[in-house]
Amino acid sequence: MRQKGKHNAVEIKSSANLSEGDFWADIPEEIKQAIQKAKDQLDREEGISHAQVMVMAKARFLDK
Repeated sequence: MRQKGKHNAVEIKSSANLSEGDFWADIPEEIKQAIQKAKDQLDREEGISHAQVMVMAKARFLDK
């Protein structure tokens, strides 16, 4: 399953009720790049939905 929709910094910050000054300046550059890469993947609809992640996690850790 792929998650649809565009995600940008404004949406993410507003959904978490945070401003950029709250934490972004303290994050290492490599982490910022990884976050941007993940956001770009979601924009290309390459993400996995929360529901699918939960199915995979339960199968891996609980159904043994």
